[in-house]
Order: sequence, then C-alpha cells, then structure tokens
Amino acid sequence: MDEAKLRQKGWSEEELAHARIVLDKTESPLWVSVLYWTFLLLAIIANLFVSIVLFPLLIISKSGLLYLLVVMLGFVFGFVFSLILRDIDALDVRHHVIAGVFIPALAFVNVAYMTAVASRASVVLGIQATQNPLYVSLSYALAFIASFFGTRLLERKII
Repeated sequence: MDEAKLRQKGWSEEELAHARIVLDKTESPLWVSVLYWTFLLLAIIANLFVSIVLFPLLIISKSGLLYLLVVMLGFVFGFVFSLILRDIDALDVRHHVIAGVFIPALAFVNVAYMTAVASRASVVLGIQATQNPLYVSLSYALAFIASFFGTRLLERKII
C-alpha cells in the first residue's frame, strides 16, 4: 500500500489506519503455515521422486555419469527449493532453518536407501554396477545444500 499516493488522493489518517488494519488481517499466519507445510510435503515428495527416478540409473550407470547426473539433480532441486522458500515472504528465520536442514537430510536418506536397494538389485540381476550409497547420497545432498545456500547468499550479496 502506497500511503503517500493515498494521502495525495485525500485519504485521512483514520482511513489509512483502517486500511492498514484490514490489510494486516489478510496476511493470516494460518495461511502462511498451511503454505509452508504444503511446500515441505511437496519437497519431500519431489525428493522421493528423484530417488525413484535414479533407481534404474543406479543399476546401469557407470560412476562418472551417475555422479554428474546426481550432482546436477541436487543443484536443480536445491535452486528450485530456495526460490520457492524465498517467495513465502512471511516466514521467519526459524522456518528457513528447519526447511534448510530437514529437506536435505531427508533427501540424503532417500538417495542412500535407493542406492543400497539398487546395488542389491544389480547383484541379483548379475550387473556389476553397484554404487556406494554413502557417496551417491552425499553427492546429491551436498549439491542440494550448496545450491540452496549459494542462492540464499547471492540474494543477500554476501558472495
């Protein structure tokens, strides 16, 4: 609300105060909370989807190509996650920290689990393309975190 323009149009201080109250009521904390938790749920589902998509690649891919793909996916999801979280204006620092720690940790666990399952499946199928779950999941999580926090730092012009 541009109060200077409204004053030029002849609004009184009482009218401006009333408009502020009405506008403040429209920014419901409940709405922000619902939006935040919905976003977290979608981020969890998206990370699970990445893990599922990686499954066949984990079985057939060679290490170099696999790690390149995993790092690229981590960067992309970290960037998108950061942009969406940034656009929820009413969040305080606590919400950003929770999301910034919880989602990468969950992504790490998802990718590690899927890598372990894919390694077992490749042994059963007789394919010698087993991957180390720790390295694959660390690659994804570190790329996700680097992209997420890198975007946050660039927005604040720290780096």
